[in-house]
Amino acid sequence: AHLHPQLQASVVAMLEKQTFSERAVQVILTTHSPLLAAGADPQSLILFSNGHAFPLAAEHTKLEADDYRFLRRFLDATKANLFFAKGVLIVEGDAEALLIPAIAEKLGRQFTRHGVSVVVVGHTGLFRYARIFQRQLGKDIPVPVACLTDRDIPPAAAKPHLTEGRKTDADLTPTDIAAEVEKRRKPRGGPVEAFVSPFWTLEHDLARCGLIAEVNRAIYRASHRGQKSRTDLDTAADKDLEALRGRGVSDEDLAVDVYMPLLKKTASKSITAEELADIIREMDITPEAFGRRIPTYLVEAIGHVTGSPIFEDTV
Repeated sequence: AHLHPQLQASVVAMLEKQTFSERAVQVILTTHSPLLAAGADPQSLILFSNGHAFPLAAEHTKLEADDYRFLRRFLDATKANLFFAKGVLIVEGDAEALLIPAIAEKLGRQFTRHGVSVVVVGHTGLFRYARIFQRQLGKDIPVPVACLTDRDIPPAAAKPHLTEGRKTDADLTPTDIAAEVEKRRKPRGGPVEAFVSPFWTLEHDLARCGLIAEVNRAIYRASHRGQKSRTDLDTAADKDLEALRGRGVSDEDLAVDVYMPLLKKTASKSITAEELADIIREMDITPEAFGRRIPTYLVEAIGHVTGSPIFEDTV
């Protein structure tokens, strides 16, 4: 536990070399070190939970051969925390990693208290990491896993701002949209559930579902960081939002207008997420009232990884 990180990696390499020596040495190493777990061949790992052993060799998991090669390349110490968690939330990017813990805290489900690890893997990695917890046969690993992903279908109001040829929800049939959502729910099975945003992306959907003033303030802070105090920036953001509302546009149009700086990359998504997380933590609101102002899929995902539905009417 007290070895320098680089030395921990050297220990794993040395032990692996011994197992392939002519003496055919078998090595059993127990650890709570994500660095040691990340340095080992994923097929050699055995996860212990609730008194049961779960080997991660190919004949036991639903990981494919290419998945093991992928994990060997990209499973670093930050992601290897998932082997030691009581719940795992797999997200696409840093914005989700910054925002979701703040949302969970406001819902009364602080991740640190519930032993939840947030793993940032990018869209293509969601399936690969989720399959670690899916078994071929026998008992499921008792660690709830939630894959959080955007629906990523822009609303019709965003059409003028999109690249040519990109389709909106108005260009797709309900069957097309349902098929896209189902494709994004592909990793579910066993302890793994997939949760898909209801409209477009996380920030847009938060704005559309009830946090438009908060999202607008966060984007405004990110766009004008360092120019004025947060109080002055919030005042200016609220004034701009009132001007937009004064045009009498729909909630959909309003959410798209607020989201535009992120789409056009004039505001940083990660800085916006950092600011929005601060704003959410400062809100004077009950968990129940807050839950009514955010997309249901977030409430359900956080309930899943923390062990139970957050509200009685959440299934």
